Amino acid sequence: MDYIQVTFHPVALYQLAAFPCALLYCYLCSFGHLPITLRYIYLLVGGVILACISMGSYSVLLFIPALGSTVLLYTVSYHSVHWWAFLLQMAWLTGCHLWLMYKQYFLQEIMTIKLSIMISSLMLLTQKVTSLALDIHERKVTVIAEGCIKEKWFHVQPVHNILSLLSYFIFFPALLGGPLCSFVEFRQQVNYAQQVNYAHVCTNLWTATRGCTLFLLFQMLRGVLSEKISLQCNLVDCRQLNCVYVMWTTALLFKLSYYSHWLLDEALFHAAGFSVEMNAHIKFSDINIYTLETTNKISMFARTWNKSTAKWLRRLVFQNCRKNPVLTTFAFSAWWHGLYPGQIFGFLCWALMVEADYRIHMNVDTILKSWYIRFIYKAITWLQTQLIIAFIMLAIEMRSLSMVFALCCSYNSLFPLLYCISLIFLIKEKFSSPSRGLIDTTIELGQEHVQGCRPVRGHFGDTRIDCNRADRNSVGTGVTGYGGFSGSGTFRSDGSRTAGGGEHRRWSVRFNILSRGLSSTKYVEGLSGSLETMGGFSVIRSRSFLGGF
Repeated sequence: MDYIQVTFHPVALYQLAAFPCALLYCYLCSFGHLPITLRYIYLLVGGVILACISMGSYSVLLFIPALGSTVLLYTVSYHSVHWWAFLLQMAWLTGCHLWLMYKQYFLQEIMTIKLSIMISSLMLLTQKVTSLALDIHERKVTVIAEGCIKEKWFHVQPVHNILSLLSYFIFFPALLGGPLCSFVEFRQQVNYAQQVNYAHVCTNLWTATRGCTLFLLFQMLRGVLSEKISLQCNLVDCRQLNCVYVMWTTALLFKLSYYSHWLLDEALFHAAGFSVEMNAHIKFSDINIYTLETTNKISMFARTWNKSTAKWLRRLVFQNCRKNPVLTTFAFSAWWHGLYPGQIFGFLCWALMVEADYRIHMNVDTILKSWYIRFIYKAITWLQTQLIIAFIMLAIEMRSLSMVFALCCSYNSLFPLLYCISLIFLIKEKFSSPSRGLIDTTIELGQEHVQGCRPVRGHFGDTRIDCNRADRNSVGTGVTGYGGFSGSGTFRSDGSRTAGGGEHRRWSVRFNILSRGLSSTKYVEGLSGSLETMGGFSVIRSRSFLGGF
């Protein structure tokens, strides 16, 4: 009798071993048996133990930046803390990546599991450090104590704050994987754990059980497919259309492995009582298999694949880049992942595919009218999307230059090449035909304008800021008729804040535009100038882009 052979990655075994500790922590917190300080110690000690067991002596390379980042965030001013955190953390991560490549390529050493786990955890630590540094810079986390010479955290004792920071950086439910949780959410969920709530404990137990069950099912499915599918990963030996079969089946096994481990990571995260809220009363999930497997848009796949990392990249790079934000975001992702030849090629190819995919859908959607033609179009673009993603995934996962060469010399290269040719033609026609795009503008109101300001929606999508003052200053943001553009936008308030001793409020607006002959950059410049000349309003961030990450 043949049995299905299911093999577990060592990371999965470590995560499964941490489940009892996570459930115990949730139980003790829910029933009030664990004071707040001991909760931080429990999470910190659990993370240290898990790191030492899973990484061995390499865990020192994780503890050093965790301690260094704590000192940095506690001493550097909020004006520049995000730059220092980014540079130092990425410098350390890059050094570890280069050291690993030196051991592999020059010393011809085989990369051990413990070393690969350390690199993965260090990448997750980079997410936490840079996210917290951005929160500090944007004053979402207050670090300056009024009337004190030295900066202190949250007006409480520094020792407790250092403990909470270290605990956040290496707490065991998210040490080896899991969604990115902000420091504010982490601190709130540790400090304000529910007291004697049976429903809370049962919900976490059910989430952990469901996640483990789905993990096992995906692992079994992967085991079945591994036996049934002829794994011809050597693309050098395949011929013609057989290379497409090899590429697609290999990428399918990679995706099943990712799905199963993401489910397990998220289950452990929830088993400990943690969650990430997308918005009010809606829990954030890092995985959406249905969307990933059914979407016919590469840009949607990019936003859905590992959602928390995509949100982090969007906030850290995309929203702060003025030129070529999509290309810059994917280039940084290649840097963050390790700068292997296959990763550089794969992520840059992904960026081009996102741009091409967006422009193709933008132009074709306005032409197709009948439902059956739309259905055929979606089926063809779905197949194209899956094959391009498989092409990119193999380049990134295989990493080597020889694999990139094998992919490019096979029939597999026809799928991304088709989109590249389409992108060239669409760029040439950019200024001769109507094109759609997005404009992001953030407007900051000074202290004298913050009282009573609110967005007011007018007719035909026109939106303005109305302030309850004697002179009734209002800013019209309808875009119809300016510079050949038409469209509309809505404002979203980021809330009031204190910065430099003054009361401020930020409003963000995103315009959906239809361009006829002029670049959206020129429109942004005109819009910014008109807003800044109307007294009290300052455009602090304004940019345009096509597509999006």
